[in-house]
Amino acid sequence: SGPQAATGVVSIPRSGFSQSFSVTPGQVTTVSLPGGSEILSSDVVEVGAAVRVTATKPITAYGLSRLLMSTDAFAALPTEFLGQRYRIAAWTGGINGPSQLAVAAVPAFDGDTTTPTTVTITPRAAAGARPAGVPYSVVLKPFDAYQLRSDGDLTGSLIQSDRPIAVYGGNSCANIPTPDTGFCDHVIEQLPPVSIWGNEAIT
Repeated sequence: SGPQAATGVVSIPRSGFSQSFSVTPGQVTTVSLPGGSEILSSDVVEVGAAVRVTATKPITAYGLSRLLMSTDAFAALPTEFLGQRYRIAAWTGGINGPSQLAVAAVPAFDGDTTTPTTVTITPRAAAGARPAGVPYSVVLKPFDAYQLRSDGDLTGSLIQSDRPIAVYGGNSCANIPTPDTGFCDHVIEQLPPVSIWGNEAIT
């Protein structure tokens, strides 16, 4: 959606998916992604799996994961607001879903789509072969994505990179407010970098 008429494209390099869209002021335009767009892996670089949204005028974009009885959405941050240092906000793993974080690499502001990004992750909880508190690095090319899942809680994990990146935190199906709650829901947010945090907030 947006305050001005605009056109744009939603694309996923890995699958070759590309769909044009038009924005009419005062209305919401929906673009459905093809099946298989979801990342289900952990500790694997998914080449070209990021979803790219470009538009001719400023727009607001939301990502929405819709499943029967488990739906959540997040506001997508424009690339100019991305940073190189993040702290993860997630939710502890439970009987229905793991705690998770995800990272996506973006092109350079000059349009360079070849220079890789080195991302260093220090998880707060053990995740597969990755022990808690031990930093490790992954290398992503633009539009590559990486997800880490844990049965613990990845909240507080530190993400650092040598180029701006998009970072997400959440849980595939969280039991809230306690692990023995009978129903679960997908929770996700795209996280702001530490560089734009402030000293005062209203909730």
